[in-house]
Amino acid sequence: MSDTLNRLYQMLEERGVISPETMRWFPRDPGALLRSDLNLDSLDAIEIAVAIQEEFDVDVPDGTDPVTMGELAEIIDRLVAERLAFRNARAL
Repeated sequence: MSDTLNRLYQMLEERGVISPETMRWFPRDPGALLRSDLNLDSLDAIEIAVAIQEEFDVDVPDGTDPVTMGELAEIIDRLVAERLAFRNARAL
């Protein structure tokens, strides 16, 4: 499991977005479906976007619609890599 996926699950658990009961059924599963498995709704999506910004220092673009937790972790990894590449290019 990726570090990002692990941090994402931990963050959502700590904020109460994912219930302990849900975590028993889908223990940090990258294939867990955001809407049907984890029961996340549009209000949760807003909370998740804010939490991602705070935790990873990236903004998930509007229109990004990951289906699984693994896809969301991959998007975060890509955004973090792009941010770091941009910062490194500016430092040259």
